[in-house]
Amino acid sequence: MSEHNIEYVRERMIELEKEARAYELARRCMAMKKKKRKSFWVIVLSYFQR
Repeated sequence: MSEHNIEYVRERMIELEKEARAYELARRCMAMKKKKRKSFWVIVLSYFQR
């Protein structure tokens, strides 16, 4: 492997790591939103059941 290839691979790895981190954050955010939405509906339903 030449120096150029090693540098390219290193850059690609960094990019992939960034993408993976962004994806993980987005997934966690979506999970939080789903939980919030669920709890919101639970509150609404309990309010109407009173």
